[in-house]
Order: sequence, then C-alpha cells, then structure tokens
Amino acid sequence: MQKKIFLSMIVLITIVMVLTPVWADSPKPGSKIVVGLKTFGQQYWPGAMVEWKTGGCLDGVYENLLYTTPEDTLTPCLAKSWERSNDGLVYTFYLQEGVQFHDGWGEMTAEDAKFSIELGLEPESVNARASYFRKNIDRVEVVDKYTLKVYMKSADWMLPGNLNEDEYVPIVSKKYWDKVGRQKAGSHPVGTGPYRFAEHKLDDYIRLEAIKNHWRKTPEAETIILKRIPEDATAVSMLKTGELDSAMVEIPFLREVRNIPNVKIKTAATVSAPLFLLGQYKPDTPGFDPTCPWADHLDEPRDSEWNQRALKVRKALELAIDKKIIVDKVLDGVGEMNPITNFYDWDVGWNPKWTPYPDYMTKSDPGLAKNLLAQAGYKPSDIKVKVMLTTGRNPIVMDIGQAVGAFWERLGIDVTYQTLDYGTMKSDYSIPRKGSGMAWVCPCAPGTLEPISQMYLYLGDARLGWGFEDPEFQVMMDKIMNTLDDQKREQLHLEMGQWLYDTRKMIETCKFGDIKVLGPKIKDWPMHPRATLPAQFLEFVELN
Repeated sequence: MQKKIFLSMIVLITIVMVLTPVWADSPKPGSKIVVGLKTFGQQYWPGAMVEWKTGGCLDGVYENLLYTTPEDTLTPCLAKSWERSNDGLVYTFYLQEGVQFHDGWGEMTAEDAKFSIELGLEPESVNARASYFRKNIDRVEVVDKYTLKVYMKSADWMLPGNLNEDEYVPIVSKKYWDKVGRQKAGSHPVGTGPYRFAEHKLDDYIRLEAIKNHWRKTPEAETIILKRIPEDATAVSMLKTGELDSAMVEIPFLREVRNIPNVKIKTAATVSAPLFLLGQYKPDTPGFDPTCPWADHLDEPRDSEWNQRALKVRKALELAIDKKIIVDKVLDGVGEMNPITNFYDWDVGWNPKWTPYPDYMTKSDPGLAKNLLAQAGYKPSDIKVKVMLTTGRNPIVMDIGQAVGAFWERLGIDVTYQTLDYGTMKSDYSIPRKGSGMAWVCPCAPGTLEPISQMYLYLGDARLGWGFEDPEFQVMMDKIMNTLDDQKREQLHLEMGQWLYDTRKMIETCKFGDIKVLGPKIKDWPMHPRATLPAQFLEFVELN
C-alpha cells in the first residue's frame, strides 16, 4: 500500500493538485443495483451535524471540499486547491467554478462552504470532529464567490484532513436550507455528488439516481437502492437469492458467503483490535490503584523497581496470547497481526523494523510468560483480570476478547468475564478512568491523516482513554500537534511509535476489516483503505 502523503506544504504555496473533471457518458440505461446497509443512522441528514454512520449513507449524494481517493490520497474536490499561511493560522480554499447543486438549487459558492463548515461547529453537532472544530476554528470568512478562508485559533496542520468525506463535512446549499428550513433540508438532502437523493422510505430504503455528465465522475449504475438490512443472516439469504447485489457482512458469516456462486469477496484490514489494560492512570486520578500489577507508578522513575516489574507483567500478558491463532481461527484468516496500535505500514513515522511481536517475542511463549511473571514476583494465579466484552460495535471483538481470556486461563491467570454495551463501557469505566484490573479489546479505526489524529482524539485531553495515561506520552502528542514542519512531525511520530512499542502500554492483538460481498452484476467496487463506509465510492462501482 502506498505511503500516506503529507498534507501541509510550504508557506503560501498552493497545493498543486487540481482535480480534472471526468466527463463521461450517461449511466448504463436501466441499470440498477441494490445494496444492503445495516443502518441508516438517524435517517435525518442535516449536513455536518450528524455522526458518520448516518452520513455514510449519503457519500454519493454530498461532496466535501476535499476528497480521499480509493488509493488513499487526499485530493481536491469542491476545493480545487488550498494553501496554508506560514504561521499555520489561516487556510485559504479556492473553489471549483460552475458546480451545480441537485434539483436546480444553483451553483456551489463560498457562501455554501462557509455555511456548511459552521454547521459542524454548532452546539448540537454530533459530528466525530465537532470537538476539534469548536476547539480549533476561530472563524470562517467568504473572500469572494470562489474563495474561502478559515482562521484557526492556534497553529494547525490537521484541518485539510478533517474536511474530507471520511469526516463528513458535506457542502450543502445555503439557498435550499434558507428556503425550505432545516427539517426539510435534512429529510431530503440536496448535494453536488454523483447521485441525487430521489426517495426515502423510513426504515426500508433510499433510492439514489445518477447525475448525467457529473462534473467529477459520472457513475455507471443509473439507480442505486440502499436497502436497510440490520441482520447479517438476512443479508446473506438475500445475496443468495439475488435480491441484494452487495452487502457488508461480519466475519462469522464469511464461510457461508464463500459458498454462494458467482460472488466476489473484498476485505480491507482497516481496524485494529488493541487490548487495553485498564488501571494505568496517574496517581491523582480517582481510579488509580497502586496495587495493579501492570500499571506503572508514574511518580517514580521509568526504571524504578516497581515500573520494571509492571513492564514484565505487560510483556507476560502479551506473550501468553497466540495472535496467529486469533487471525487464523477467530478472524477466519481475513485479519493481520500489527505491531502497535494506530500505526500502519502506510503511515508517516512507520518503522519497518517493528514486527507484530517485539524483538523479545518470536511466537506465543507461555514458558517465557511464566518466567517473566516470576521475575516480577508473581505466580500466574496471582494475576486477576476481568475481561470486558462489549456489544454494539464490531461484534468480532467479543470473540477476540474471549480468545485472549482463554490464552490467559491456559497460563493459569485468574480470569473472569463481564459483558456490557460499548457505550456503558465508555461512560462507566473508560472515560472516568476507572476499571483497574480490567482488560478490554476495543476496535480502533486508523487516523485520517497521521497516527496522532486518532490518538489525540481518544487519548489527548483525557477524552476516551485507551487504558493508560502518561505525562511523557502526553508531551509527545502535544509536540506533534504543535509541529507544522512535515519532516519534523514524521520523526516525532517515529519516536512516539517506538515509545509505544517499547512500553507495551497497549497490547495490539491484530487488525481486521469489513467484508464486502459483490454479486454477479458488479464487476468491482473499491474499498477505502482506512474507513470503510457501506455506501462509499458509489461512483466507482463497475458493472458487468
């Protein structure tokens, strides 16, 4: 996979990436595909105010200022180019001219772009990047019809990557919103994308119609029906009968799907499944437990006797887990082992010397794990772990968590299990920094730009919490966030990754991804290498 390019460039030099319109023939007459989606989210689409599951349904209807290609390159979209000021405080976006909103609502201009970005700043916005926008954007200014300036509160290099379709900041028609009102505009979205929103039946389907001679890319499929199918078993049955032309299914259904004639299966290992060892908190945190065997005492030097023992416990817990078995058996071979959380081989700051196990690990080694525990002063039965199994998000992580617990039990560790939903786990344990003695396999998507973009979202400023806090790591993150120079930031990423690799604060079990099934009508449909939304890249669907 190609290396992720940097986004920020030299002072006041416009990024030389102009998206050339692809004028194509009309869609194939009468062509239609039916795509199964597990959810339509809120079924209300008021621009940048919604979360990604809702917005992801309409990836083909709306467009953003910037766009991530199937090859994972951030390119211009409705903004044909952009530049950043020397101090990182001002971004200038130069917009495409002549791009029309659907249904006759006129030309897209800087007024629409300003209005759309500000929707993401509103207090009721639940956009994944809403907190980032509110914290970092000072104001948005229309310079002229096709020029927009965004003023930041402090030096910032992340803004471009937070304005692409992955983060769902679609450009909506201000004229349409002013005319029909927010409720109607959100119920019947009008965008500039390759498909127009034609019809919606609550909890049933959404019908999209292709735009002829679209300014960017005319789709092949004339009509796309997005069909709400919450259950994988139902989706698989409909794939067998031909009622669905595509659907995304979970790993437990993979073997059944493989037996369906004339289907293609596409996978992308885009989500990591790190094991968070909760309780690694600062001494002034309410959930701090000085007896937690894997937690460092942060008021002591890194090489203190206790902290060296805690590191050995973390290494022992990792050594007991056979990750290859998890990939081969639990993930049915569609996952991969990964060295550290939120670093991938296409990222800036990636070190090819990192391996799925640190250098002291060549394979699962229960004998060495017991030896390390002994060196730390513990018998396996002295280590008590409650494995938290969370429902409601990526069900396969429950199976991974159970497998981890089984490997620990085999070592002799005292393991118990608790099942609860993902939201409760966050609100009751992760965010308030509680849960000493707990271990949690949590799905983590990669950063949109660079590893720090996701890490800072969940670790910075004590937001979600990935099982540990550490002032040394916080300093590393802050330094990266405040560094505008791309090469310096790459080196800082490398140092941060090495710190995670050496300390084993989080145990990376594997990475996995969604499974997209393509029926006989579809020749190909690319998957995004980082964030697979179920209705993403509709304009790139190739028909047989």
